[in-house]
Amino acid sequence: VIVLDKKGIQKLPARNAAEVLFYMPGVDVDTLHGFGQLSSLSIRGSQSRQVLVMIDEIPFNNQLSGQVSPSVLPIENINRIEVIKGSSSSVWGSSLGGVVNMITDGPGRRAFEGEIVSSVAEFNTFKNTLTLKGRGGQTGYLVSAGRFTTDGIRDGADVTRENFYSKITQGVGDQADITASFGYIDADVNDALMGFIVRSPYQSRYGKVELSVNKPVHQVSLAYKIN
Repeated sequence: VIVLDKKGIQKLPARNAAEVLFYMPGVDVDTLHGFGQLSSLSIRGSQSRQVLVMIDEIPFNNQLSGQVSPSVLPIENINRIEVIKGSSSSVWGSSLGGVVNMITDGPGRRAFEGEIVSSVAEFNTFKNTLTLKGRGGQTGYLVSAGRFTTDGIRDGADVTRENFYSKITQGVGDQADITASFGYIDADVNDALMGFIVRSPYQSRYGKVELSVNKPVHQVSLAYKIN
């Protein structure tokens, strides 16, 4: 198992989950057709559909091909990334290659915290993110939003991605916590192939409601995902 925490993620020159995983040993990332385009994962030579990718244990592999493109997954609100190599089918189903689980940030510890990050790069590439979080009494919150745009390395290979994520936690006495989260990702990936523009839109809606009791034998969670 390899674990990369938030400080490690921030030190990398990475704009999305695919570029973070590129630096993790044993994980092969294939970016199709260049910068900003769709990508696929392989762990120890496995097929892409045999690598399970999750955010807070919600699977993101699509139902059609079983694959996932980690280049459309944002990292602004990710606290750590866990990579489990080798067959994990006994726990996670048909994940023969391995499992990538990305755990999101929790609410702030102070009343209010905020961060705005903007970056500019070649090919008219812009990335802007906004994060707000805080806590009052037994209630905590986290809100994160981002937008990424690039013209790509050639005409017609432009990419636009917008993402939003929110999380609210509520303490129930000293015995339990209720956490509710919701996020969405909208990406429009275009590519110019043999004189034609190929569009690859991506949309995902995901969320989770979890009740955690301060005893390891009692935990109830409910999750939904729409891709």
